[in-house]
Order: sequence, then structure tokens, then C-alpha cells
Amino acid sequence: MGNLGYAVTAHRAQGSTVDAAHTVVHSPEVTRESLYVAMTRGRESKNNQIVRRYGFYWRYDTPAQLRLLGELWPLVNDRHNFLTPTKKPIGWDTDGKGRRRRVYDTLATPFDRLLRSGVLTSERTAELTAYRDSLNPAHIAREIDRIQQRLTWLAADKTRKLEAAELAKQPDPTAGVKPARTRKKQAS
Repeated sequence: MGNLGYAVTAHRAQGSTVDAAHTVVHSPEVTRESLYVAMTRGRESKNNQIVRRYGFYWRYDTPAQLRLLGELWPLVNDRHNFLTPTKKPIGWDTDGKGRRRRVYDTLATPFDRLLRSGVLTSERTAELTAYRDSLNPAHIAREIDRIQQRLTWLAADKTRKLEAAELAKQPDPTAGVKPARTRKKQAS
């Protein structure tokens, strides 16, 4: 079975639902609203786990933090697309007890899947293969770790202050608590 892939902007993807959606952020001007649209188009597979795995849950909004994110995502892209094999669901089967279970293809990197698809020209295949062969997984891992540590250091204090301010708010004793309704018993 052939797999088709389409590249669209977040604006064009709005309202669409597909089996698997992958988001590529290439501009610092991307808004969180358009990022949300792009990252939630997949029915079975989304890649927002990559954002949380590498970018964590901190709040990043300063120019220094955004510059670091700009350094982080190309490294994550190389690691994920050229160096990390994954398995993809290809269907369903039943086990010996009659229970349904997912069936997966063999492990392959997204780049290997792209090569197998046959959609690249020989020049582009040679160019991307040379690029992949030039990558140093240990260097990429060290750089990702360095950037993550810096991002955490820059964002942790501000995020904790915002969290503490929220937790310090005194609850309104009159809001949100409603007395239970009692039913009047009818005389028989």
C-alpha cells in the first residue's frame, strides 16, 4: 500500500483531520494558535510529544529563550528524522485468544521510509544521504542537553513564580459551593 504525504500551512490545515500529522516549525513568528491547529490535525498520530519531550512544560517568551528554541528544533529534527527509528501501525490482527492487537511495520527512521517511497530524485537522495552520514549523534545529544539545561534555568524561576501566585490566591468562599438540593417527600 502506498502512503501519500502532503505539506500544508497551518491555515490551510484548519478543519482537516488526517491519520498522522507532523508539524514543522520554521519561523519565530509562528503563533501559539496556529501551532495548536497544526499539531492537532492527526487522528492517530501527532508529534506534540516531541515538543514536550525536548522543550518540556516551561513558559518560553523572552528573546533569549526563543533563540535557544531556534537552536534546539533543528537538532531535534535531525535526531528524530535521520537517527531515530520508529515503528508505524499498519493494521490490526487477532492473537491466539482472539483479542485484537495492533500490527506494526519494521523499525525505520523517517528518512529511511522516505528513501523507500521512491519519491526523491537521485540527486536529492544523494544530498540527504550525505547529510545524514555527516551527523554525529553524540554531538547532537550533547547540544540538545546543553540547550535544555539553559532553557530550564531561564524559565524555571519565572514559571515557579507564576505558579506560586496562582496557588497563593485565596479561594472565594461564596463561589463554587452550592448547597445540595433536598427533595420534599410527598405524603402518601
